[in-house]
Amino acid sequence: RAARPRHAAVHCARRATRRGGWAFTSETRSTMTQRRRRAHGARQGATAAVVCAAAIAAGPREAAAQGFTLLTAGRLADWSDAAVGSEEEMYLRMLGVAGITRPTPFTLRPAAPGVLRGALSDTAAHPWRARAGRASGGRARFALLAPGAHLVYNSTAPFSLNDGFAWTGRGVTAAARGGIAARWRAFSVRLEPEVAWAMNQATGIVPNGLAGPQRFADALEPSSIDAPQRFGSRPFATASLGQSTVRVDALGLAAGVSTANQWIGPALADPLILGTNAGGFPRVFVGTGRPIPIGVGTVQVQVQAGRLAQSRYSTVPADSATRILTAAAAVFTIRGVPGLELGGARLFHGHYPDNGNVGPRVRSLVQTFFGNGGDPAGTTPQNQLASLWGRWVFAGAEVWGEFMRNDASVDGRDFWQEPDHNSGWAAGARRVFRRSDGSLTALRFETLNTRVTHLVRLRGQTRPYVHTPIRQGHTYLGQVLGSAAGQGGLATTIGYDRYTARGRWTAEVARRVVQVPVGEGAPSDRWDVLNYARLERLRFGRRQDLVVGATALAQLNRNFRRDAYGVRLDAGWRFGPTPRAAATP
Repeated sequence: RAARPRHAAVHCARRATRRGGWAFTSETRSTMTQRRRRAHGARQGATAAVVCAAAIAAGPREAAAQGFTLLTAGRLADWSDAAVGSEEEMYLRMLGVAGITRPTPFTLRPAAPGVLRGALSDTAAHPWRARAGRASGGRARFALLAPGAHLVYNSTAPFSLNDGFAWTGRGVTAAARGGIAARWRAFSVRLEPEVAWAMNQATGIVPNGLAGPQRFADALEPSSIDAPQRFGSRPFATASLGQSTVRVDALGLAAGVSTANQWIGPALADPLILGTNAGGFPRVFVGTGRPIPIGVGTVQVQVQAGRLAQSRYSTVPADSATRILTAAAAVFTIRGVPGLELGGARLFHGHYPDNGNVGPRVRSLVQTFFGNGGDPAGTTPQNQLASLWGRWVFAGAEVWGEFMRNDASVDGRDFWQEPDHNSGWAAGARRVFRRSDGSLTALRFETLNTRVTHLVRLRGQTRPYVHTPIRQGHTYLGQVLGSAAGQGGLATTIGYDRYTARGRWTAEVARRVVQVPVGEGAPSDRWDVLNYARLERLRFGRRQDLVVGATALAQLNRNFRRDAYGVRLDAGWRFGPTPRAAATP
């Protein structure tokens, strides 16, 4: 086996030399022309031989970037293939904090291929260097996305850790994904469907006063949000197009259609606007394909319109089940302040127009922020969310903060007097350390507060993501599009991560308020509060990568009744041949 690459290189060199000589000596008209073409052909043949030999000597990693590739967890032929929330994307963000990659905005994702491509130098030293291939640039490329599977077992009650479209109820939940990706010049296609099956074992729910399927709806406000406590009483299976996207990037602009997840905002675990707690929804989008210089810095902009569906446990009639989501987001960087990015987003929910004309909905994104927003007369039912955030990366650390409004102020005076009405905020920090053995370690802290404030004494307020008159709330197919912890009102997470050539270790502890009785003054000893400690290991292998995790859970006053204790166990696989990483602890 060791001799094969050398023999292949010699054969390739001989074949390239013969081909070059033959191609340029046929049908010559003079001896001088013939000699010149022979010399030119020989030079081209020798060059081809060197390139071919180098590609073979380099092994499958470099050669794969120019043709057929198999992508696996932690190994990419092109870093632009990182899906939102994937191991690769989160790892790349951490490398930026460590100063190993070039500065890259990470608060509006997924990033365009042109943004992530080239962010990591081929010569940069980092723990997963052996698993990262070279970017293929503008060449045609086809890749098989390595299939993967994920199993979750919840012993006591449903518990999610940004599991996407798969709802992880009590018992076993299984999910799988895989597909293909292709790129040719400005065009790129990614088809990666997902399937899931949930055992959905029986678990206690809070009586909400409804009968039939709607008895599984939200415990506190079943008529104002489509967030079921449980998805029926039987096992069920689901399927979606998953992380699929068709897009074109040209002249600094991007446009396309997608069902992939998005992440808007600076958070690591609990995004206030859009994240991976639910699956991605079908949408069309247009915006900048890369940061655009504007003199004082750069700007990225994206506008989208998507179609949302509800679960069968929603209380909304079928004729109002389909909604349209329109959103606009922008991220700015400032010249002279490296690592700082400032951003904002605005999002509307409304009934999907019967005639299919979404133009008025999109135009509402640039109209007044007060009153009824894009509908001053109040004739069109709609709800909106808005968010402002900042993130700063410096000296091996990152800090961030975000402020969200769940509805519009009446006017400017109302905003300045009571900016905390129907609001929430999140903040966090992370410090990354580069160790002498080549590994990276990180300490992180994140907190979120979306509680109903004291203003409820004088004016109405709702929990985050609860809406009227669009009564499904900020959800898609029964799952919150933002942070699952945000619906409860409070969350804090402290974590430790270590990255080596063999994979990753993660340990974290967290506290989440699951639900609080509606109204002010509810005693804290009645709050439904979840505390957990989690340990997870990602291990790279020769033929597959394995992720295993264990989470111990203690839920106080579950469903406002008694305490509950349990575990969540995770096991995930990503298949495909990969080179063995160097031996590092």
